[in-house]
Amino acid sequence: GLLAIGNVRKIPLFLFAELKHKRIKTENLEQQKQLLFLAGITLVIGFRKTFRFFSQKRKLKGTICFLGGIVLVIVGWTFIGMCIEVFGFINLFGDFFPVVLSFLRRVPVIGTILNLPFISTVIDKIVSGGSLPI
Repeated sequence: GLLAIGNVRKIPLFLFAELKHKRIKTENLEQQKQLLFLAGITLVIGFRKTFRFFSQKRKLKGTICFLGGIVLVIVGWTFIGMCIEVFGFINLFGDFFPVVLSFLRRVPVIGTILNLPFISTVIDKIVSGGSLPI
């Protein structure tokens, strides 16, 4: 049902993701969002899988940039920290983009836009060979 274990475990990630993506300009709240994002990932997939994901050798550059950016945000260098964090985020989670784009192509309004001739060509190049990196 609606309150199945899988759905209940997704609630913290949704809440933490919502806090992560709101454009709040206060540094104190920005620092809290960084910590809540990491806590959300850990609560949803567990400590061991989170550690395993961030410690993969091929994702080391992304992990260092992502976590270093979070540290810079917490220390008070918000803009520089967020720029470095975005670079790390793309390196860490870039493997998921083809899967997300494939899903978005099936969403009614967004899918119509993504399937327009020019956009469709670009999306096809991104999506080709995309599989979930777990």
